[in-house]
Amino acid sequence: MAQQRLRQGQRLRHRVLGLRNRRRGIWRRNGRPSGRGGRLGDRSRRSGENHAPRLPCNWRESCFYSAPTVSNPHKPSTFPVPEVDNLRRRIFRAVPGLAVAERLFDSVEGVVFCIKNPCGQYVAVNQAFVELLGLPGKAALLGRRARDLFPDGMAAGYEQQDDELFRTGREISDKLEMLIDRRGMPSWFLTQKTPVTTGDGSVIALASTSANLHLPAGGDPGLQELGGVIDTIRARYAEPLRIEELAARAGMTLVQLERRMKKVVRLSARQFLTRMRLHAAAAALRETDTPIIDIATDCGFYDQSTLSRQFRTATGFSPGEYRALCQAGGAMPV
Repeated sequence: MAQQRLRQGQRLRHRVLGLRNRRRGIWRRNGRPSGRGGRLGDRSRRSGENHAPRLPCNWRESCFYSAPTVSNPHKPSTFPVPEVDNLRRRIFRAVPGLAVAERLFDSVEGVVFCIKNPCGQYVAVNQAFVELLGLPGKAALLGRRARDLFPDGMAAGYEQQDDELFRTGREISDKLEMLIDRRGMPSWFLTQKTPVTTGDGSVIALASTSANLHLPAGGDPGLQELGGVIDTIRARYAEPLRIEELAARAGMTLVQLERRMKKVVRLSARQFLTRMRLHAAAAALRETDTPIIDIATDCGFYDQSTLSRQFRTATGFSPGEYRALCQAGGAMPV
């Protein structure tokens, strides 16, 4: 009888310890519980609602250095080398394939590649990213954030995208962006961002690629397949063009046109039309003193507010801010 009671007591003790350890594991992942009785404060988990992939419980430990604003990007990096190396090793150890990806993208022309940790710090970049910013080497980028390298408007847009990805776990695909180099000259990129996860589903970083959208040469057979649609958009972007009419004129359905446009220029017909209008507006803002309301009309936008909204979405700047930055000296502050 005594042995039976002893075994019952041991089983009860094991249950209590197991419950306590399970609760501790949940607290470490999701934070301390709120309310009475140790219940979790996140009601969405109890109700079965969808939630974003969790960050690992020690994700803050991967954010080592609070970077100062960089007034001169050509100065040598002031980041302590051991901390930057530690930053990279922690991410690469969790997902070994990232180190291979970094080396591969160093040899790819026209594609900007980077990996960021949940604090927004760059832990890996390729040579194209270094050259885009005119920096002396990768060491000048590692450990820094977008706000340390780009003007406020651009940096805020990038950080908003990153926060959304870490919060929801959803990748960002085919984001048309106009990146502006140090001379104030625009280049068009198609950006993809995807979460980097460990085996248990924890999001430990994001990987981003931005492909430079160079148009194919005039003799490219892909352009001939499009039946002059690209030439029409180039010549008449300021007019109220309808994509359906362009497709019909080329003898295609709308679906066929969009598929071929994606194949040749990696943009839909509507994205390509928007790109042409924004590119023309940027040139007018940079090179003339024409009022913004007239630029909007001349470049095919419905009104000034439409231009302002689409310009800010693509660049992070309002048209007036972009003009002021270009007129201030031609070099973008980074």
